[in-house]
Amino acid sequence: MAAARRSLVTHAELGAGWTAGATPKKVGVLACKGPTSLKGVVETGAVVSPTYRASTAGPFLSASAFVYDSPVGAARFFAQIAKPNALPCLAQSLATGKSSSGVVFTVTSRRTLRAPQVGASAVAVRVVGRATVSAQKVTVYGDVILLQRGSTIEQLSFASFASSVPTATEARIARAAAARL
Repeated sequence: MAAARRSLVTHAELGAGWTAGATPKKVGVLACKGPTSLKGVVETGAVVSPTYRASTAGPFLSASAFVYDSPVGAARFFAQIAKPNALPCLAQSLATGKSSSGVVFTVTSRRTLRAPQVGASAVAVRVVGRATVSAQKVTVYGDVILLQRGSTIEQLSFASFASSVPTATEARIARAAAARL
């Protein structure tokens, strides 16, 4: 668990203006559909960061880190499970999301993005959707960047309304996270 915790993006790395919110009680998963594991690859720890926000309207960021029993195991899981599942899992997460206030999310597009060059294996994906409540509709952007180096895979999840999180912001945060993998 200590290795996973050390790899998470920190509040200080985000810069001025970001605040930390609640930490989810449960760590998410890297795969939402089978197979979700590989023979001989063992996850030894997983942690999740607080949910950070730059303002009440976003952008928002959360990070999860998953540590495996070996660098070879982490690389296999990244290549065979996490990377191919990133886009469908993000789309599924948005499509099945419904807030307690009755907001309904609909996916309108999804695509793979150019991953930032951070000195680690990386993949980046984006899902765009519509949040609807009563007669109001707002565009929602969800980006996930997965990073793998050594025995750790880190998932950076960004969300924003009306416009996507700037590529430079995502790359800066991904570089900081990758530096500690």
